[in-house]
Amino acid sequence: MGILPLQFKEGENAEKIGLNGSETYEISGIKTSFNVIVRLDSQVDVEYYKNGGILHAVLRNM
Repeated sequence: MGILPLQFKEGENAEKIGLNGSETYEISGIKTSFNVIVRLDSQVDVEYYKNGGILHAVLRNM
């Protein structure tokens, strides 16, 4: 819930920036920087994200 989907830009990948899948991130304390594309592909995706996820969006609309 409230997960922001990201996509690497062309030519970038996890291996290239030293990620192996075991990482956890705290946005305020991130130590590695890289460029990505935010994947909010529709207005519905944006609304779900603004509401903290699909469950929260559905509950707010009830």
